[in-house]
Amino acid sequence: MSEKSERIRKLIGNARFDTAITELDNLVKGNNEFEDEVLSIKTLLSSAKRAYRRGEMTNDEKQRKDMQATNRLLELLGEIEDEISVPSDGKTSLESETTPVASGKKVVFISYSRKNRDVMMRLKSEFEREDIDVIMDETHLKMSENISTQLKQFVRDADFTVSVVSKTSIESSWVGLEAAENLMLEEALQSPKILFVVIETAVMDADFQFNTHDKIQLEIDKNEKNRNRAKERNMDTSRFDNQIVRLEKQQDYLGKMMNKLQEDLWLDFSSEQGIQENLPKLIQTIKAE
Repeated sequence: MSEKSERIRKLIGNARFDTAITELDNLVKGNNEFEDEVLSIKTLLSSAKRAYRRGEMTNDEKQRKDMQATNRLLELLGEIEDEISVPSDGKTSLESETTPVASGKKVVFISYSRKNRDVMMRLKSEFEREDIDVIMDETHLKMSENISTQLKQFVRDADFTVSVVSKTSIESSWVGLEAAENLMLEEALQSPKILFVVIETAVMDADFQFNTHDKIQLEIDKNEKNRNRAKERNMDTSRFDNQIVRLEKQQDYLGKMMNKLQEDLWLDFSSEQGIQENLPKLIQTIKAE
């Protein structure tokens, strides 16, 4: 059995469902049947978590749902092992088409909000000047492929993700997805994957975190209503299911990301002086690893 399969099985056994599902997502990309089953299990877990949080489900009922998810995940993993060759390096044939980056160089993925594009471009310029390869959505996203899957692969292909932290980036579901992927990888690999550059220090305020949580919840509620409307009309609900899963992951990891910002070293890019002082530190950290 491959190391990757064994790691996923342990994650499932320890009820670390988010990390296990992230690993499975990476294994099954391109296989529609397996992708649909992963999405179905995601929906089961997120619906149970939401019902339990709202007091609509008892602890025993929640545990039964978790056990149901555990069984389905283990069964799915077995089917994947039977159908897809999983070598010890963890890469399937579907993963061989990775992001084109130069061999031997450090690789950085820049996670940012479109409103902070000027900061991203400055970082890109400085990284390339230091012979660091840069992955970013503008140049590497393929419109013919699933965006979520590609973003996850960008995170995995990079040595580090440099996250440009601002109010708009934290409120973005896509940037939140990238942060969640990084935090789960850090947990699985037991090594740092994400470096924060903060361009708006107001994001550290507790009120901002609470307000952001509430905004995400409003979006979840809106998508749940739309999903129910689609169900009533016997329409496909995948669009709303995917958005709900993404928003709930963003909401779950909002607190973890803010805790990480409080506990870890982050670099102040909120002023030109801060950039001048901290940009060399950022580059040194990337090149030293």
